[in-house]
Amino acid sequence: MKESKLKSLAKSGENRAKHYEPKLKIYGSFEKIINTLVAEPKKVYKK
Repeated sequence: MKESKLKSLAKSGENRAKHYEPKLKIYGSFEKIINTLVAEPKKVYKK
């Protein structure tokens, strides 16, 4: 591959990462909440 093509691919990859990073953070926090609810259902429902 030519150097310019590699650079453009790297740049598009960076832009994609910037676009998806906030979504991944939101998804990660949801995953944590779901994991805690699944891991400790007795504690949650006894309140």
